[in-house]
Amino acid sequence: MANSIGCTVENSLFLKENKRFFSEGLQYLEKNFFSYHGEGSASHEGIQVVAAPNRFTEMEYAAQQVIRQVREKKYRFREIAVVTNALGEYEKSLKSIFREYEIPFFLDVKKEIVSHPLIELVLSSLDAITYHFSYESMFRYLKTGLAPLTREEVDILENYVLAYGIKGYKWELPQWTMGFLGEMDTKQEEMNTLRQKAIEPLLDFGKGLDREGKYTVLFLTERVLQLMNRLKVSEILQQWATQKQSVDAEKSMQHQQIWNIFMDILTHMTELLGQEEVTIEDFAKILEAGVSKSDMGIIPTTTDSVLIGDIERSRLPEIKVLFLLGVNEGVLPSPAVAQGIFTDMEREVLEKSGVELAAGGKRRAFEEQFLIYRGMTKPSHLLCLSYCTGDLEGKLWRPSSLIQKIHMLFPNLKEISADKCNTTMENVTTQQGCFHKLGQKMRDYAQNGTMESVWKDIYSFYYLHPQWQERLQMLTEGISVDVSEEMLSLQVRKKLYGKELHTSVSKLERFAACPYAYFAEYGLQAKQRKEFTLQTPDLGILFHGVLERFFTEVSNKKISWEELTSEWIQECIEEILSDSVETLGNGVLKETAANRYLIQRLKRISNRAINTLAEHIRSGDFIPYDYEIGFGEKQKLPPVVIPLEDGGNLILRGKIDRVDILEREKHRYVKIIDYKSGEKEVSFRDIYHGLQLQLFVYLDAFLEYDASSKQYKTKPGGAFYFHIKDPMITVDKDTNE
Repeated sequence: MANSIGCTVENSLFLKENKRFFSEGLQYLEKNFFSYHGEGSASHEGIQVVAAPNRFTEMEYAAQQVIRQVREKKYRFREIAVVTNALGEYEKSLKSIFREYEIPFFLDVKKEIVSHPLIELVLSSLDAITYHFSYESMFRYLKTGLAPLTREEVDILENYVLAYGIKGYKWELPQWTMGFLGEMDTKQEEMNTLRQKAIEPLLDFGKGLDREGKYTVLFLTERVLQLMNRLKVSEILQQWATQKQSVDAEKSMQHQQIWNIFMDILTHMTELLGQEEVTIEDFAKILEAGVSKSDMGIIPTTTDSVLIGDIERSRLPEIKVLFLLGVNEGVLPSPAVAQGIFTDMEREVLEKSGVELAAGGKRRAFEEQFLIYRGMTKPSHLLCLSYCTGDLEGKLWRPSSLIQKIHMLFPNLKEISADKCNTTMENVTTQQGCFHKLGQKMRDYAQNGTMESVWKDIYSFYYLHPQWQERLQMLTEGISVDVSEEMLSLQVRKKLYGKELHTSVSKLERFAACPYAYFAEYGLQAKQRKEFTLQTPDLGILFHGVLERFFTEVSNKKISWEELTSEWIQECIEEILSDSVETLGNGVLKETAANRYLIQRLKRISNRAINTLAEHIRSGDFIPYDYEIGFGEKQKLPPVVIPLEDGGNLILRGKIDRVDILEREKHRYVKIIDYKSGEKEVSFRDIYHGLQLQLFVYLDAFLEYDASSKQYKTKPGGAFYFHIKDPMITVDKDTNE
């Protein structure tokens, strides 16, 4: 072809000698990676294999060696690269360790944009219209940081919304009055102001839109742009980028790029589907599909930085040193994954027949081997391969077949133990990194009284520099602190609980189960935020309330248990439950169809329980004495008082669900009954360990009170749980049998 157009053809030049490598080991690896025959190379110059006990030690060793190469070999950071085939698992820790060692780095990874606050704002706004201001969509929108509320205001609003079950039409009410009494007070006014700030942009965004209606993609795109203009999203993103520029250049760059990327996505949507009519839900799905396939590339913030990347994907520049991490079985090479419905043999047959197919397993394996070869032969001076022998939990890991291959090529190569290197002068790197190592040495010194002289000099360095003195003092105090358990001082106890410790039996059981939980809940007064849901304790309160009111009705109307009929019991329960569901949990029982069905179930269970109790009373010799008997200050019975060593008293209070009495020959037998909606059973082991004291403390409280009677000698007759529940039958065999 060259001759036909009159071009001169020069003599062919064959390059037989590799001038790129500066070590014999790397030259031999490049020549023999795929065609090894013989006894291997006697020289392994430029090749290292490192075994680390876990990934953290492996990454820390790499950081130390980067510092060493720069200091001793006078390399630039840009001439060093760290790669792995499991970047997702190494990325976060590598960034943290490299920052600690003050190593400038560039992470060569594409950032997904679907989780960026801008994308979350738009998608959650569309969901808010589609699902009529559901809790999830509203607070996804509010927590982006782009909505017109501060984070503290969002938290206040969320607590209120969760407590009163606000969703759907309740967001559009003129005023929120739930939980506020009387005329509008300051708190109610503040809450309604937050509601308006939160909902008004979305109301304008969804004005005139029907959730089931169809609109053109162009029209909905214009609505999205109007919402972002109203919220001043572009200006906020620019502020974020400016604020992050000095502390996190990568995050700053993301905020700068995201606006243009999102505008490009909207432009492509309108060009391709502008006049297509879709629902709001379908529009959100199309938009989400577009952003999920988009990502942003970040350019290095400095020209002199270590490249951290993926061995197969990253394009390595001309580098002198390469650290290849994670050379473990199942990581590098990647494990084989079956894809498609054809086997490799079937693929070969089809390809010979002229059928074009995507790459199969065999081809992908060959391609991966080539990419590994290309990466390993990229450095000109040093290749360091490292693998882990296990993880932080002690699970053993095996080295990759690549390690075996390296040992075959270089039989004289000895592995380096990263764990042993971390106990030598390799630890003396940067001030920040060395400070953490100093803490370990100081802890060893506190235990065995010895410290290497070099670490004493390092301690003196930090001690003499003012910027480190505060942190050094904290480190010293942390090492010398006594971690043994200590009791709260008498002064602190009195401030938390008072001199007279007023408590209940259930609280004592809580203390026996976990003293810290008792301290957090009753000392620090830590509480879970209220939620508009029906919890098990709520049902227990409801059942107790129904029984208490029922027994009060029986007593007030002076109806004997023998005269009770099932019809009267049912009518009474209907009336009591109708009143109770209005107040329980801010009306949560009427909120959903499932909860409304639960009302009918509660009526059935209550009816069955009371009929069963009536049958018990009619069939036995014990007769009800009283119901819901309180003991404690200003109660029917006096409190249970237990003297304490510090001179104070433990004053127990409580409420006994029911007391039955049997009088026989100047003896009065007392029976305590406690109603339970759960599955609690009497356990003597729990009683012994203080985890189940309620029945017996209640019995003792009543016996102490009744012991003053001169007519009868009071004795315990029993203490029982009565379970309020639907009876369930458990069978071992098929019921058809």
